[in-house]
Amino acid sequence: KYNDIHPLRLLRYAQVEALGGKEWLAQAVATSKLCDFFATDERFIAQDALKWLVTNAPDFEDNPGFASTALEFFNEMRRSDHLFSCSGRTVKKVAKAMEAYTASTISFDDVIDEPFLPNPRGLRPMLVRDASLDKVISVSVPYDDLRNGGHGPYKLGPGTGRLDSKNRVLRVEEILSLQRLIYEGLQLDNCLEDRQSSQIKYLTRARQRASSFWSFTLQAQDDDDHSSKNKSKPTHILLLEV
Repeated sequence: KYNDIHPLRLLRYAQVEALGGKEWLAQAVATSKLCDFFATDERFIAQDALKWLVTNAPDFEDNPGFASTALEFFNEMRRSDHLFSCSGRTVKKVAKAMEAYTASTISFDDVIDEPFLPNPRGLRPMLVRDASLDKVISVSVPYDDLRNGGHGPYKLGPGTGRLDSKNRVLRVEEILSLQRLIYEGLQLDNCLEDRQSSQIKYLTRARQRASSFWSFTLQAQDDDDHSSKNKSKPTHILLLEV
């Protein structure tokens, strides 16, 4: 059986077995990030998400990694929308819906990481398809004020190259580990990239759950092209502390 004493891994394994799932599926589920902390809605995980995986397992038996990613995706969607359900969804439709989520999800399997607990205030992530603006707006960022030698106001909307098309996918993801937070700093070229004092400051806030951190990414959306090689990589546009 699964040789890992982590109690949540054992729980996920047992949940799959109780639903009649095969051992390969239990092993796959036990490797998901949802073994680092309890889900916001554990009843949904046990009675909806895992049940869907067990029922549809024959359709992805040759790709066990699909199970762990799908479970994480279902949890994210449930956090975004408390009415979200897996019922009635085919494996093909789930795989299509997971594309933007998978492209903007970063894993750190080969390094030591410290997971963060989800925020205690009920703030929800977002995954928005067809994100766009129908008119130009101006956004000012304090750190980028012209008086500080920064870029100044940013223009968004038609003709600006930012949110000027309806084939965009916007994801707002809660950052739930230290390595993921540092990675965000690397993408945005800010102080989190390599300044230890900043990393310690943000880590302390996350440990105390005084703040939560959110990654905003934007990527092209092409409903007509199903080949993964032509999918665009997400652009990191903002790190928000709440």
